[in-house]
Amino acid sequence: MATRITLREGLEAVPNGKRYGKVLTHGDMHAGLYAPIEGEDTYLSDQDVVYVVVSGAGIVQIGRDRQSFTRGDMLLVPAGTEHGFDKVTPDLAVWAVNWGPEKA
Repeated sequence: MATRITLREGLEAVPNGKRYGKVLTHGDMHAGLYAPIEGEDTYLSDQDVVYVVVSGAGIVQIGRDRQSFTRGDMLLVPAGTEHGFDKVTPDLAVWAVNWGPEKA
């Protein structure tokens, strides 16, 4: 199992035409590079998610809270919380780390 994943490897893991590529799994954790686009539907994750912003900026809605974010920021989305991205720059890329027991 790889213990170090580079940004380049993350970008290469995203299939053409897709916005997410899984690069690492361990137990109930999986991580990948995610490139959200503006206007996507909101998500309801069944696991906790941490997003680490690699490039770009925008606004994230987590539950009822809307906040701006930029490169270097970390965003926490508790399991079962609706969330989505808005007003994102074209270069937006985030590491997405999902972990913990799945919520029904």
